[in-house]
Amino acid sequence: METTVGEASRNVSKLIEAAERGERVVITRRGKPVVKLVRIQPPVRRPVGFLSGQIREIDPAWWHPMSEEEADAWLEGRD
Repeated sequence: METTVGEASRNVSKLIEAAERGERVVITRRGKPVVKLVRIQPPVRRPVGFLSGQIREIDPAWWHPMSEEEADAWLEGRD
């Protein structure tokens, strides 16, 4: 389907419906195509927990605070 800008402004609802049905909708200005309306794909909905079993915790105590000795060594750049 091809239509002019003026016709498109008066029939935008019909043009959107046509694009939703998969029709090719082109809007022209002075006989030259300037806009193409296309239907977008709905976003893919991922189920909750889709990464279950793919993430593993390296060290369960990673969040524990450093001891004074570890903090001093870290601040001084020692391993």
